[in-house]
Amino acid sequence: MSDEDDRHTLSIQIANQIINMANNRLQEGMEAIDIAAGMRHAAANFSAFAVANSDTPDEVDPKFFAEEFLQIY
Repeated sequence: MSDEDDRHTLSIQIANQIINMANNRLQEGMEAIDIAAGMRHAAANFSAFAVANSDTPDEVDPKFFAEEFLQIY
């Protein structure tokens, strides 16, 4: 298994953990749209943190994140 495969597997595991948390909030009675807004906010904040702490933050185009979101959506 390649390093890229390992990173993809890890990202899926993290995503599943976040989805489990969201499902728990649904069971507690929160609205899905409010949970989704919180998840987007967290993803945007952490993405900015990751870029700022990368070796080459000036080389990361913010449009990459927007395009990735649109592809998944």
